[in-house]
Amino acid sequence: MATITRVRVPKYVDVYVDGTPVTLYPIEVMVESGAVRRVSKRYSDVLTFHKDVLTGAPHPALEAFNFPHKSIFHTTAEFTKERRRSGFEEYFELLLRLGPAYAPFIATFLKDDDDDLDSSFDELGGGDGRSVAGSSAGARTATTLPPGGGGGGG
Repeated sequence: MATITRVRVPKYVDVYVDGTPVTLYPIEVMVESGAVRRVSKRYSDVLTFHKDVLTGAPHPALEAFNFPHKSIFHTTAEFTKERRRSGFEEYFELLLRLGPAYAPFIATFLKDDDDDLDSSFDELGGGDGRSVAGSSAGARTATTLPPGGGGGGG
């Protein structure tokens, strides 16, 4: 398994999945060879991962990290999605700095998985910005939300 050297969360995208608005966070995973793979995760996926890491491999730095909290209000607000995006990027940077003991957690969570909501970053508009042209993954269909159309807190 290649060693992960960097994880970026360059943007977020609002899509409809099976008719429900959700926000996805496309994540770039860079490995030592220079190769990059891309996966997309929802807020709830990253939150579950964080809880699993805290349970399975607690560390004072992880416990002290200000993980983006679940928002009851404003889950569709741009500032909430941006706070989550930047928080996720800081979180993965922290995990990488904590050393090789956390590498298997990161690698497993960010593996390229055909069962992901959408593992094709390019279909979600791989460049900068947050707009997408729409995509599909398996039996699920993801399409772009209209500007200001909101998105699930996910």
